Amino acid sequence: MKAFLLGAGLGTRLRPLTSFLPKPLVPLGQQALIRYAWQACYDIGCRDFAINTHHLAEKWQTPAAGWGELTWQVSSERAENGESVLHAGYQDASLRLFHEPTLLETGGALRNVREWIGDDDVLVHNGDVYSTIPLDSLVQAHRRSGRPVTLALRSDAVARHIALDADRVIDIRHMLGQAPGTHGFTGIYCMNAALLAALPEEEV
Repeated sequence: MKAFLLGAGLGTRLRPLTSFLPKPLVPLGQQALIRYAWQACYDIGCRDFAINTHHLAEKWQTPAAGWGELTWQVSSERAENGESVLHAGYQDASLRLFHEPTLLETGGALRNVREWIGDDDVLVHNGDVYSTIPLDSLVQAHRRSGRPVTLALRSDAVARHIALDADRVIDIRHMLGQAPGTHGFTGIYCMNAALLAALPEEEV
C-alpha cells in the first residue's frame, strides 16, 4: 500500500505560524503534524510515501519535517507537471516530494503523481490532520468494496456536507439536491487508479 500525504496547502488560517513553515510542518506536541499522519500510515504497512509541496517547499528538506538530515536526490521519475521528483530513504521507507509551483488542488495533485500511483491502491491523508482513525479498517473496507474510492467520514463532525445512502455517497454540499449532509469528511481516503481515470482533465 502506498501513501500520499497532502502537504501543498497555504495554511492561511494558521498564520503567522505558516509564514515560516508549511502547515503540516507546524509542531503539535513534540513533532510536526505530518509525522502523525506518516506514522499512522507506516504502522499499517505503508512503505512508499509521496508528499506534494508548494508553500515554503524547501522546508520539507530540512529537519523541520521531522525526518532528520536526509540525502535528497533527483529521482528518475517525472511528475505530470514536468517538475523533478526528489527522493530519499527514511528508516525502511521511501519518500518522494512532488513540487507544485502552481497549486494543483486535490484532483490535479492526484493526476500529477499518477505515474507513481500506477495500478496500486493508495491511502491519501491530509498532512495537517491528526487522527486516531483505524486506517487498517479503512483499507480493508476499501478493498472489500471494489470501488474506486472509500472515504473516512465522521457523523459527529461540526461541518456535515456528505449525504449517504447506506455506504454510498449520494450528495456533497447538497449540490445534487439529493439530501442534506449527515457526515463530515476527515481528509483521509483510499483510492485506486480507477479514480484517476474518472477525473476530468480540467482543474478539479
